[in-house]
Amino acid sequence: SYTEWDTWSKELNQGVRDGFSDSQISVNIVTEYINSRHWNSAAEEEIMRRICRRADDRGTDLIMVSNDEAFYTLMACGDSLPKNVPIVFFGVEFPNKELMSKYPNATGLMAPPAYDKLLEVAKHIFPERKNVMVISESTILGRKGNEAFRVHWDEFVKQNPDYDLKVFDITNDPMTTIVGRIHLSSIANKSIVVVPYWGLFMSSIAKVSKSPSFTVSSSSLMQGGFGAITPDAYKDGKAAAKIACQILSGTPPASIPIGTSNYEMTFDNKQLKFFNVSKDRIPKSGVIINQTYIEKYGLYLILFYGLILSLLVLWVVRLITVNRRESRRRMHAQTRLLIQGRLVEQRNEFDNVFHSIRDAVITYDNDFRIHFVNRSAIQMVGLFDNTDDAMARPYEGQMAGEICKLYNNGEESLLQLLKKVGATRESIEIPENSYVKSQLN
Repeated sequence: SYTEWDTWSKELNQGVRDGFSDSQISVNIVTEYINSRHWNSAAEEEIMRRICRRADDRGTDLIMVSNDEAFYTLMACGDSLPKNVPIVFFGVEFPNKELMSKYPNATGLMAPPAYDKLLEVAKHIFPERKNVMVISESTILGRKGNEAFRVHWDEFVKQNPDYDLKVFDITNDPMTTIVGRIHLSSIANKSIVVVPYWGLFMSSIAKVSKSPSFTVSSSSLMQGGFGAITPDAYKDGKAAAKIACQILSGTPPASIPIGTSNYEMTFDNKQLKFFNVSKDRIPKSGVIINQTYIEKYGLYLILFYGLILSLLVLWVVRLITVNRRESRRRMHAQTRLLIQGRLVEQRNEFDNVFHSIRDAVITYDNDFRIHFVNRSAIQMVGLFDNTDDAMARPYEGQMAGEICKLYNNGEESLLQLLKKVGATRESIEIPENSYVKSQLN
């Protein structure tokens, strides 16, 4: 319903992706945002029709829809796509049951506003604030939110008769009256604010309020709201994705019962500081966001610095033993030199053996470069007048064909034969009527 910049949007989208990933279903997800706070219903429906046309062109198999505005607009826009593909909704507080009855292909999770829990939490944190101010607006969701709140309020006030209620409507009531009540009046420090629907202007109002704002909207978090009781965006998205996986695996949507989201209470750490509320007053199940790194990761930082100190101690110990290790390195270096000398001696022995062979021997490496040429080969192709110079290995590293070439039937065949040996790893006899020609004459 809203925008990708809302504080909970990334968590919601990540939950959807992880829900599909956990079920091992590969999907292509395209996310669209209506930005409903800035449009009237007619504009929202036109935006939704455009979204549906794009989705239809892509061959969409399933629609997932989050929050009331998007769900209602999807059903009311008049496009045929919502009737032809399954729909999974979540984060919906006030479903239009009449419209939903026309969409048996829709199922998902309801999130009815938990004002009863909200009021109890506010009472626990601020037991001295017994004046409740409701600030809403004359939109459809604003009116529905007020109606739902009044139901829970009637039950709450029966148990707490010393609480008073005052309702404001930002659409019709003067803004000066509202701001004066929550910021300037003597009662502001004895009140709490309940916002049934967090509209476009609620953030500006809450940020100047001396009364903490409690809501049932995730949009209020880090936007002036003190606390919000809402479904966890990540868990809700993940649960909805798992319902979508059932449908994509063949389960009819009508056979999947509509569920209810699990709620959590979330608090803004800056608001806790502003109203001087100790974290000990927060319910154990509550979540605190907008904390500094030190506040959030204080224990980890202590462990980190402890680790650094331990590493410094180990480094000092290492410096003490460095002389011993250096001595060992020198010993190892001397050993390596001895080994290298022995390898040179073995190579020379290898050369002597092959030089004593009467047959011509030329060896090549995998890159077709000359590795070794014995005396017999040197004499046969006339590479040196003095065969004693062969011990200098002058042709080592040269490409095949640079000092001599092999011809068969008038065509040079040395490189082809070498490549064939390299590919087959088998010995190959030189064809008859072949001859070697020196390239240095």
